[in-house]
Amino acid sequence: MKSPEDPRDDGYTLIEILASLAIIGLVLPIVMMAFMNSARSRSVSVGRTTAAYLLRDKLAELEATGVPEPGEDAGEFEEGSRYQWSTSVTETDVEGLFDVVVTISWMEQGLQREYAVRTYMADPAVTQETTGQGAQAGGGAPPGGPAG
Repeated sequence: MKSPEDPRDDGYTLIEILASLAIIGLVLPIVMMAFMNSARSRSVSVGRTTAAYLLRDKLAELEATGVPEPGEDAGEFEEGSRYQWSTSVTETDVEGLFDVVVTISWMEQGLQREYAVRTYMADPAVTQETTGQGAQAGGGAPPGGPAG
């Protein structure tokens, strides 16, 4: 049995303290980099998700306005917003069909980022005219009726 006055039981040795500090010195920078990378990834993810929602909203706005006007347009979503939008509408070789490109751009970590979507929009009036002409040109009995 050891006596309470034994000096070896008073605390940690210098070697134990130095070993602990060395381990902390090796592990702490790795943990700090992991937290920094996590925060950076979260910021990038939030920016991209926001841009995707804004892109969807801009496309829905274009579809709701009806037939797009050929040309280019651009603007901000809100005053002072870091997100900008631009649209490019061109006519295609097919009558009543428009090539529409919507782009959302923003600054993130000092870099210009952007999402773009290309879609085609049809003029409903031209589509109905074409459908109506096709039915007239086909002639004959209505479907399910007697075929003379």
